[in-house]
Amino acid sequence: MELIDKHQLTFSRLSVKGQRLLFYLKKKKAELSKEFSKKLLLFKSNKKKMALLMLQEEKKLQ
Repeated sequence: MELIDKHQLTFSRLSVKGQRLLFYLKKKKAELSKEFSKKLLLFKSNKKKMALLMLQEEKKLQ
């Protein structure tokens, strides 16, 4: 019986550490996805700007 209790204690300690790690990873993932979406938006807006510039250049050539 005592052996089982020790194992349960170890398991509960691990689960707390695991929960902290999981929380940290979720936080990191959220930060990274924010960064990624910002960069993606920037990239999309730059693509639109490039397309507009190219259209303007074509009009100038005609």
